[in-house]
Amino acid sequence: MITDSSSQQGCDLADFDQVVNNIQDMLRTAPYLPPNRDCCIHKVPVYLRNINEAAYTPQIISIGPLHRDDKKLKPMQAYKVHFLNTLLRRKPSIKLEDYVEDYVKTLRGLEKQVRNSYFNQECLCNISSNDFVQMMLLDGCFIVELFITSCCPTNTELLPWPRPYTHKVRSDLMLYENQLPYFLLEHLFNFLNDDNPICPVSFFDLSARFFDYYYLNVKDAPRRLKNSGHQVKHFLDLILNCHRPSGLKLSVEDDNTDRKPIYLPSATELHESGVEFKKGESHCYLDIKSNKNGVLEIPVLDV
Repeated sequence: MITDSSSQQGCDLADFDQVVNNIQDMLRTAPYLPPNRDCCIHKVPVYLRNINEAAYTPQIISIGPLHRDDKKLKPMQAYKVHFLNTLLRRKPSIKLEDYVEDYVKTLRGLEKQVRNSYFNQECLCNISSNDFVQMMLLDGCFIVELFITSCCPTNTELLPWPRPYTHKVRSDLMLYENQLPYFLLEHLFNFLNDDNPICPVSFFDLSARFFDYYYLNVKDAPRRLKNSGHQVKHFLDLILNCHRPSGLKLSVEDDNTDRKPIYLPSATELHESGVEFKKGESHCYLDIKSNKNGVLEIPVLDV
């Protein structure tokens, strides 16, 4: 006759084995999550998105994997194909089919590195390798051709839409969730621009010209960034670093995520504590300077 205690012991052992098996199954099927240092493109935190969802959502075009399934952005797919065709035909000496084949082979080799640039890996699991490479090619070449058509000094092509439309596309290209890694875009541009260049300036220079609206009053910002050795991660990173104060050293290893936030006092609190304010001469609105006499120099901000 089995006692209640032995029966309970048997149940406990069965539960123990079940827990062990469950954890082992989890470990066997666990996806690979790349180190955070390799990731540079994230989804906007929910608490921020809930404040103003439209501010973080592309309105015209999706770039990259995070918004590729948004139906309202599908009409721009035809423009992506058009821009790819226009870009490849800038090299008439090479067959279109050969260029497409070479591009796809090259992008296959970059696929893993591009995937690892995104923090939200669960969004990428359902995208097949073929679809991901196609997205890299269409989205990346769309941007390259857009920049060449808009900013290359030797270009004679015209954009296939009214000029105000470019501003809407530019705004979408600035969204954090709507990015491709910068190294991919440079690779696509250099691949086509190496022999018999189609554009006399670098992709960095094209990027700086296309987004100059966002740092119009920051003199020499792109040049300082280019000379700093900073590796641009994506377009938002480009704009952010162009707005860094001139006295702040740009570091290639400036990626410390363990730093605690510093909460600065308001202008009213500073004034009440005896701080004086003076108009600064810098064109960068973040270039704020203080001296030992308690004077704070702040650049003029036109609103």
